[in-house]
Amino acid sequence: MESFITVDIGTTNFKSMLYKADGTLLFTSVRNYQPVFSSNQQVRQHPDTWKSALYETLAETALYLKENKILPVSVVVSSQRASVIPVDRQGEPLYEAFMWQDKTTLTQCEYLRGSIDLYSAYRKTGLRIDPYFSAPKILWLRDNENQIFRKASKFLGVQDFVVFLLTGNFITDHTQASRTLLFDLEKRVWSDDMLHAAGISPGVLPDLVPPGGKAGVLSKTLSEITGLPEGLPVVIAGGDQQTAAIGLGVFKKGRAEANTGTGSFVISHSDVPVFDREMRILCSISAVPDCWVAEAGTLTSGIVYKWLSGMIGAVNKADDTEKLDIGEINNLAELSPPGAGGVIILPHFKGCAAPYWDPYAKGVIFNLTLANTKGDIARAALESIALELAENVSIIEENTGTLDEITIAGGLTQLDLFNRIQSDAFDRKVIRYHNPEATSIGSLIIGGTSAGIFGSIEEGFDRIVLGDPEIYSPDRANAEIYKNYSRFRKKLYLSLSDSSLFKDVYEYQQKTENNKAEK
Repeated sequence: MESFITVDIGTTNFKSMLYKADGTLLFTSVRNYQPVFSSNQQVRQHPDTWKSALYETLAETALYLKENKILPVSVVVSSQRASVIPVDRQGEPLYEAFMWQDKTTLTQCEYLRGSIDLYSAYRKTGLRIDPYFSAPKILWLRDNENQIFRKASKFLGVQDFVVFLLTGNFITDHTQASRTLLFDLEKRVWSDDMLHAAGISPGVLPDLVPPGGKAGVLSKTLSEITGLPEGLPVVIAGGDQQTAAIGLGVFKKGRAEANTGTGSFVISHSDVPVFDREMRILCSISAVPDCWVAEAGTLTSGIVYKWLSGMIGAVNKADDTEKLDIGEINNLAELSPPGAGGVIILPHFKGCAAPYWDPYAKGVIFNLTLANTKGDIARAALESIALELAENVSIIEENTGTLDEITIAGGLTQLDLFNRIQSDAFDRKVIRYHNPEATSIGSLIIGGTSAGIFGSIEEGFDRIVLGDPEIYSPDRANAEIYKNYSRFRKKLYLSLSDSSLFKDVYEYQQKTENNKAEK
């Protein structure tokens, strides 16, 4: 049976996986890493992290292939979105990568808002003018590292950089391009209006192919480094969230997925572009040909639970030698009742995306008393993520119609408690497949369709062996509790936001940091 290598470039790890066309996983190689989070809203990562991860994981995969006499059909690449790497003509990085969570580009967003009407930009690109996306990051380099900006031959996303390493070609696909704020959502070309507003030349952007398009073939250089055969086709699956949606069956109207990794995303399928009058949700290109997705994201979710678990897990001893592991933290969260003893958390540790789009927002742990436990705080973190997702599910439904089926995925769904909380918070059934690797499964389906092994995305999904899914049904009493806590958390956020407290504290911190730097 045919096999495919899927390359999945996440925010905290890099996975090369070998699958049979029926979905049987044969081999996995993983490298872990972390972006560098700074107090000034900066989130950066050195591109060499991905280069070394690519070389090492593919070399290990090639060894498995050789030992088992397997010749793969293609390498299929999917990646995190909206990060930016400036490179020279030889594809060498000139600067560290701006990660998608980076919030240092507020000035550049103001510049764009002065160059083009906010709603016009939204209708053209499906995106808000926000630090989340690529264009403001490119402008930051123009304003702060002009020599780098002028020397850059291309501005690439992480996927594009890895594709270049594989093939020597500067290519991106429509799903990734639709997260740059420079792409015409309906014409599927780089937008003249947005390029003009930003003052960016189209020549510094990679060439475009549809998702599932061929980016080239494995170069001689990569063949020598990794041991994979030269000339092996390289296919772009697309952005990780759109690709994960394929792996979760989100390719028909009425279907949606809630995917929780470092951040969380709700994505629903649409046959036409979707625009919200209040611009609360986004519209991007789907990995399904000639379709779109409505999307709402939470910038920090799984990473918040991980951070809080580490904070509350440390035992108060001078040598800090005893810690509660994540399993014990999960058990404590299970003991806390729905509503987490009144503890409310806002998971906006790197600002807020949908629905408020507030780059100044911060994480909040509210309503603590001396009666609260570590388990309450842990459960409140899980509830905060689920309630954030639930609010975005409701907004997407307003714009696309009733969602009949919601599939949940991502690393945090390995925790049964979180899945039950999601069902209660959404007040509906949710479905979880046992293979948590939705992005790589989506890449497999896209790669198989591109190669002609599957006649369509739908056929590919039906032929993949995913096993019977687990279905969670809501507890009506818990759903009522979460309905009220949803109101409380919304009121808490608006109280802080409407009073400009988030912004005032941010500006004071910036002033203090600047004064320190001047001294």
